[in-house]
Amino acid sequence: MKKIYCLFLSMILLTAAFPSLAACVNRKPIVTITAKQGKVKYITNMARKDFIAKYPGTPDTTLGLTVAGLGVEMSGEPYVSQKSHGTCAGIKEVVFTIGYDDILVYIHKGYKPGSCQYRVVKDHENYHVAVHRQAMQFFKPDIESALRKSVAKLKPQNVRSSAEAQRVVDQQFRQIRRDIEPILRHINAKIKEKNNEIDTPESYKATSKLCESW
Repeated sequence: MKKIYCLFLSMILLTAAFPSLAACVNRKPIVTITAKQGKVKYITNMARKDFIAKYPGTPDTTLGLTVAGLGVEMSGEPYVSQKSHGTCAGIKEVVFTIGYDDILVYIHKGYKPGSCQYRVVKDHENYHVAVHRQAMQFFKPDIESALRKSVAKLKPQNVRSSAEAQRVVDQQFRQIRRDIEPILRHINAKIKEKNNEIDTPESYKATSKLCESW
């Protein structure tokens, strides 16, 4: 998600005296992180062909499907300090949110609520829901650690204009995103790995024996 950080500065008139700028005082940005577990929505009016059409690549044996898109949002507040020697710009606060808005669970419309098949498919998909939700809490400390390490490297910089201040803030937020990309890839890989543990031929075979009419 592209964020626009608007800085409203009353810049002093800059002159050739700027070569004597003093160093900006280092400030440690405030870090706030929120993990969203998402609201589960059950969809029971679609058949297998509908799953496949909506989500290409879905196996043609699918009786249920869980769709959870891991989202990341980052915003914050810029730090701007005007002194007699010039203006310093950087990041004052980073607000980071990771998780899910909605987790969609599809159950084949041929299985009516209360039936054995409906219950078994729902139980299977709820396992996947739990994997996604638990990952948010499990990895939250790792994400926070990565964020704090990243922002600790950032330092306010002397600027000569509001446009330059904007560039400094934008660059620093882009740097944070680059720094945390490895942990985000790791989280996605671990979620996929955990989900694959139950999505196996052996698991499906065992599941098919839980209801007499299958």
